Amino acid sequence: MPSSVTGERTDPELPVERGCPFAPPAAYGMVAAQGLGILAGGLLVEAAGPEHGLAIAGAAGLVAGVPVLLAWNRATRTVTRWP
Repeated sequence: MPSSVTGERTDPELPVERGCPFAPPAAYGMVAAQGLGILAGGLLVEAAGPEHGLAIAGAAGLVAGVPVLLAWNRATRTVTRWP
């Protein structure tokens, strides 16, 4: 494994070559999900206009993010609380 002066790797290799056989399918799924998100965003902007499309996307992100935030808060809460 050749290294540069700064210690960074100089030979790029795929995750499969490092022994992670599930990285490529996960990466393909992520790229597909991003493509579907771009397609949905484009359709939303075409239907509602740029201003309303952006507002709807922001509201949808807020609605999707708040339950995740609350679940994370509940899962990482410590036993002791501040008074």
